[in-house]
Formats: sequence, C-alpha cells, structure tokens
Amino acid sequence: MDLATSIRIVEHNSIKDDSEVKQLLKKREAVAETAQVGGSNTRLAIASVPRDLASPRPDNIHVDTFVLDGNTEYGDKGLRKDLSLMQGITGLVIENAHQLARNLKMIFGFSGAPTTNTEFIERCEASSDAYMQEPGTFYLPNVRVVDVEGKSANLLNLPDFINKSCAGELKSSFKFENQYGVENQKWYPEKEKLSDEQSSVAVKVVNDAVAHLRYQAANYEHGASLMHLVMSTGTNVGIGYKKQDDELGNFEQSINTEAGHIPFADLLPKEAKSPLVLRGQRLENPSFEAIMAGGNSASPERGLAGLVRDLRVYANDKDGLLVREFIDRANNGRYADAMNLATGQTLITDDVFQSSSLIQDDIQGDMNQAIEEAAIQGDPLAKVLIAIWSRDLADVLNGLAAKAKSNSKVEAGTKFNLSVNGSLAYGILDNANLELDFAKTILAGDLNEEDFITGLLHPIAISRPLAEMDGLAEQAYKFAVAAVQAA
Repeated sequence: MDLATSIRIVEHNSIKDDSEVKQLLKKREAVAETAQVGGSNTRLAIASVPRDLASPRPDNIHVDTFVLDGNTEYGDKGLRKDLSLMQGITGLVIENAHQLARNLKMIFGFSGAPTTNTEFIERCEASSDAYMQEPGTFYLPNVRVVDVEGKSANLLNLPDFINKSCAGELKSSFKFENQYGVENQKWYPEKEKLSDEQSSVAVKVVNDAVAHLRYQAANYEHGASLMHLVMSTGTNVGIGYKKQDDELGNFEQSINTEAGHIPFADLLPKEAKSPLVLRGQRLENPSFEAIMAGGNSASPERGLAGLVRDLRVYANDKDGLLVREFIDRANNGRYADAMNLATGQTLITDDVFQSSSLIQDDIQGDMNQAIEEAAIQGDPLAKVLIAIWSRDLADVLNGLAAKAKSNSKVEAGTKFNLSVNGSLAYGILDNANLELDFAKTILAGDLNEEDFITGLLHPIAISRPLAEMDGLAEQAYKFAVAAVQAA
C-alpha cells in the first residue's frame, strides 16, 4: 500500500473544544481513531467515510488530525484539559461510528507506555503501590494526568477513561503490549455478538515509538528487521524483528526499549570518555535522552543545548576546569576522524573554542537551532559538537543492538535497518543544508557492520510521517481500510 499517494490527510490547527470535530462528524462517520499522548503536543486522528454511504471504499477514507490544546492546564475535575478534550472527542467518535465499524478500532500511543513491563515500573518506583495493580492502569512518566501530588498524578486508567466518554452501555475490549510487543492481557472478556444497535470499542495501547516503527515498516521487505530512533524533546528506540506481511506493519517481535531512560554511560564502550558526559555532573538523571536530546525551553539543561549553556557560563572561569575538560575529552583521539570530517582538523584548540559564535554571541532564541545555524555558517565549535554527538549516537545504537541480541529472542546474526524521526533528528540528520551532511556520514560510518546494514553511504531512513503523529495517522487509515474491505 503506497500511503503517500492513497491517503488523504486533513491537518487542523490546535483546538480548544470539540466544535471542529462535531462539524466533521455532521458529514462523515468514523471508522477508526488513534491518539498520541506524552510528546510536545497531544494529537488525535479520526479516519472517516461519508455519512450514510452504506458500502464505502478505501478511496472514500479521509484522516483528519487535530492538535489538542491544554497540556499545561487542568479542568474543574483535575483532569488535564487536553485529555478531557480527547475523552469528549472519543465519545463523539464512538457515537458517530459507521455501521460497518460498530466494533471501532483504536490505537493510543503513549510516550512512556506501556509501562507494564516489570523493569520499567520498578525504575519508576511504582510497582509496589496498590493502585498500579488495577487492570488497565498506566504509569506515564511524561504525562501529568491530573492536578494532584505524588505518583498518582501520572496514572491513567484507560478503560475508565474511555467508558466515561460514552453514553449508555458499551461493550469494550482493551489490550496493551508488553515490552516485547506481546498482547499479554485483556481487560474485559471477549465481546458477545453485537445486536444491530450496539457498539463496541477495541482499544490497543502501544508505545509511540513502536507505533512509528510499524508505520516505517512499509518501506521494508518481509523478514527485515528495523531499529527506529525517536529524537526530539525526549528519546526512545523501538526495535522490530522480522517484518510480517500484514496491513499494520507488525513484526515477529516489536521491542519497546525505553532507551531514553537508560543511563547514557551504560550505552557507551567502557573506555569512552565523552565530552557530553560532562552534563552528567549537572543533571539529576544523566540518561540517554537527557544527555543527547531536549535543550528547548521545556528542558534547557538537557542535550547539546544544555552543554553549550554551561560552556558559555564557564568560558571565562579563571580555573577553566569545565572548558579544559571538554577540550581534553574532545581531543583524546576517539573523535579525531569525526572532527576531521566536520572541520578538516583532528583537534580543537582553545582559540577556536573562545572565538566561537556560540561562546561570544548573545543568543536569545532556540539554542538547538543556534548550534545548527552556527555549524552551517562554518563555526568550528558548533561542527565539533555535532560531530561528537553523531559519533556518540552511533555508539549508543550499537550498544542497543547488542543489548537486544543478548536480552531477547533476536538472533545473533541479525542486521538492522535504521530509521529516525523527531525535530532534533531532522535538524541535525536531515537538514537541507549540505554543510551538515557530515553528521549523517559520521553516524553511518560508525554503525557496527555486524549489527547494521551499512551497504550504502547513508543507510539511514529519515522518517517524516505524512502527519506529525509518529505514524498514528497512517495507522488510523490502515484500520479504516481493513474495516471497509472486510465489510
């Protein structure tokens, strides 16, 4: 299925109420819904067909995507406003489901979920609490669901959330996947045969990185394995082992690594002394995502941007310990080839550091963008920072590939394709300016040939979905196609 030519997506601006959805559903009936929660925005997609069309075809399907406003505000009942809006819209979708889709298919992609694998729950220190034992409850570390204190603020009971959106009796089933993509629990019994007036909902919860992994799978042959990196405000890696021949792009195994929460140093070779790890001295949790991602207004202390902010503060320190250690680590030989690709030099000098626009200029805007723009303008320090970032990223991905083979059923001889998405990945690895091509060259060149397919100069797929929903809009379309074809 060529989604780029067959799918019609209508992207709406940010909404604060359900009026646009009500207008849509006056003319069209819903066939599927997907949602994304936990990233920079909460998003929702509705796949629909013309109202009263008894036998719709795939070319009748539209997918409307909505950004839901209110992820920093709370309503009268304490529920976050964007989630309350999503709950109300979900009720409208169920109420306006097409007759052929009375068993409405939904996917919810949660950042940080599923957290039902024991290791991750323990890492969140929530596994011993009684409220975590309630079926269908998720602990979402990136989502403050309700305006209360403590861990319970991050709890979402999805069956309760969906059922409260609906009027009348609704026969529903809910599934989630564990860390290895296995549907390991049903929260309600198998549905009885529906009468003509009854509706039901089949809800599946997946990690947002896994959702995009499955979207990206359309570009690969049967049996291919894929590692997918999300790199934006946060970070995660989804691993797909042996693609299957089904509409949703499933794999024999879909592994949610929750890699963003792994300590950064644990993913590097033991002898590595990365300049980026200097951030660990100033971060409460020096994880992979804290060291390599973020750095925007929501997390100014993180990533390359956070490192540059620190270097600016200490640039004129009379002892110069932070700057000295940064330069020494950059010059230790491990990064020589990467720096040479970036600047034509294998070392960085004190003079180059002190004269950089990143140190000297008054930077008021987005620091990540400032680093990218400085590199495009030829600033050696900016290029060195991106070269180190790219080199370390290759090591992290090599470490994750090795970890997948040792901790799961992935065969030792498996070679992964690699795809990436996210605003930070786009800015560095998919920048339109050729001056930044060295970043992708470094990353591709340093991937382990035993673990990754490296036959091309740049064996990396930059995965820009048709709509900014990490592949969930495309999966809503696939659900809808399956429904109309089965009718």
